[in-house]
Amino acid sequence: MKITPRIGEFNDPHISIREIKEFYHLDELNSDESYPYSWSNSIVTMDGVLSFMEEGYAVDAVGLKHIQEIKPYQLADFRLLNAGWAYADAVLISGEIIRSEMSAGCFVVFDDLLELRKELGKSTTQPIQCVVSKECVFPLDRPIFQTADALVNVFTTHSGKASLEKALERASIEAKVQIFASDSIEMDWVYRQMKLLGIDYLDVSSGGKVIRSLIGCGLLREIRKTVSGQYAGPLNSQMEKRPRLFDESCDVNFHPSYSPLIYWKGIRLMGEHFIFHRGLIEYRHI
Repeated sequence: MKITPRIGEFNDPHISIREIKEFYHLDELNSDESYPYSWSNSIVTMDGVLSFMEEGYAVDAVGLKHIQEIKPYQLADFRLLNAGWAYADAVLISGEIIRSEMSAGCFVVFDDLLELRKELGKSTTQPIQCVVSKECVFPLDRPIFQTADALVNVFTTHSGKASLEKALERASIEAKVQIFASDSIEMDWVYRQMKLLGIDYLDVSSGGKVIRSLIGCGLLREIRKTVSGQYAGPLNSQMEKRPRLFDESCDVNFHPSYSPLIYWKGIRLMGEHFIFHRGLIEYRHI
């Protein structure tokens, strides 16, 4: 897979479809017989923080949404986030994301990117929303469940299925929900189930725990990461640990003789505060 130019700068925060195709095309990148082709879709501070976890600030503060003088450039990250969803058959998020984010749900909002989905021959107007959660303890008032015609596949345990079914009986939702249960949640099982459902391309818009797990078992094929030009630090004002993409509690560790390698295929700048990375992963421990 080749991106031309390999290193460049976006011309406008409202990134054009031409530039999106140049940077995010999936030429020569195919799913295999058992698993979808998947990529992560994250924005972090320069020290890897995913959320400030501060009262009065949404998760998008990592993307500098609260800094007025940077406002013209903030759209670029949101455009690329939507572009990842546009190329995907489905999006994978975690129960933790649904609990912590009022806006949980990955829906394309730009008309030209919805047209791109049609051009790509996607079978659904919006990507299928896939949720992985052990016990399914999350609110059902989030956009993921309250968007008309949304298709939601939940992968959980048998106890999580029973819990969610009871919650759905009491709730009023707009989405169509399917539940798939197993004795335990293994990402290999989740990926195989998604492939059986016809999902060939998967955007992983989950937190660090899910992404680290996928790297540990060799299922994530790409890293797509936006780095915003700010430093957060490890703790919020209440001295609570902020979530990070890769942190010291991670139980996925590698020796230098078999650590996964990242091949940076494309890098883009937007203004003076955003760097967009796209890299393919070569696994050496599997």
